[in-house]
Amino acid sequence: MIDEFNTINNDSDFDAALFIKYLQRLTTSEETLLVENRMNENEEHKKEARQIAEIFFTKRTYDRMAMRNVDLAYHKVQSHFQKKKTLSWKKPFLYAAASLAGAIILSSTSIFFIQKEVIPGKTNLVTVEANPGMHSRVNLADGTIVYLNSGSKLSYPDQFNGNERNVKLDGEAFFQVKKNTEKPFVVYTNDNTASIKVLGTSFNVQCFENDNEFTTTLVDGSVDITINRKNGSTTSTKLTPSEKFVFDKNTDKFTVGKVETEIETAWTKNRFIFKNLPMPQVLKILAYNYNVEFIIKNSTIDTYRFTGTFQSRQLPQILEYLKISSNINYTMRYPHSEDSLDIKKTQIILY
Repeated sequence: MIDEFNTINNDSDFDAALFIKYLQRLTTSEETLLVENRMNENEEHKKEARQIAEIFFTKRTYDRMAMRNVDLAYHKVQSHFQKKKTLSWKKPFLYAAASLAGAIILSSTSIFFIQKEVIPGKTNLVTVEANPGMHSRVNLADGTIVYLNSGSKLSYPDQFNGNERNVKLDGEAFFQVKKNTEKPFVVYTNDNTASIKVLGTSFNVQCFENDNEFTTTLVDGSVDITINRKNGSTTSTKLTPSEKFVFDKNTDKFTVGKVETEIETAWTKNRFIFKNLPMPQVLKILAYNYNVEFIIKNSTIDTYRFTGTFQSRQLPQILEYLKISSNINYTMRYPHSEDSLDIKKTQIILY
């Protein structure tokens, strides 16, 4: 682990190896003083301390989880980070924020997987995957910021060479693209359904490979969307701010309409805003964000519509609200696998 952080921070004078030793409480009194002085030298060192601490504590917490109950694991990690946020800066390593310097930064509620394919003399490909039930924030080398939703995966080069800045997405992400008129930023979907080309803008994309819908919501700027149709042809569409593009993979048809972008991007702030939304869509959003599977025992539930706003709520709290407001009962069925690598979803039975 220490070697990994040394590699990550090879462009910095901040001693990551010593800091990891400090986090493990293995430093001598002289080393402890040295680390704390270095952390307080400047804002950059403070930032790196927060960033490295996220990876350390998240990995340690994740390793301790048996993964027999994914929902419970999610609550444990949330509780862990919430407690750390109440502490003072005198112990900055207890804060949750993470980075791979110059390449990615992950948010305070992330558990993630990182894979880096190193090819000597060539641009290296980095893949970041947000763990089920978690969100991650990624800072790309060009200054672009990407927020990854639960179970989403982003692949990108560690440096953008050539005429375009190309990335590939499987899942949901919110992009804040750094403007570069000479080098467009292009998002390709993992299933090759579509590509989205921009110069500098903010937009949300949902393109889970196992989902029948592909959507893009533009917050500001403009985007050019190219759809690959079943017959081999392509169709291009340009969005204006507050427009949402929805493509049905089954029917090969798309629609464009005005939406409230605050609602579409609320997940990036751990919020859910539902305004008279059909229950199937509500459950779909909850399923992605909490890594659960909903099983509906009464088809009448599909006819319901729901309104509500939730900020950093645990799933049981939301389910209790559904129960009170919509007369929907539920039971939770947890996975019972003893294999920590076999991540199975908690099932929510609605009736």
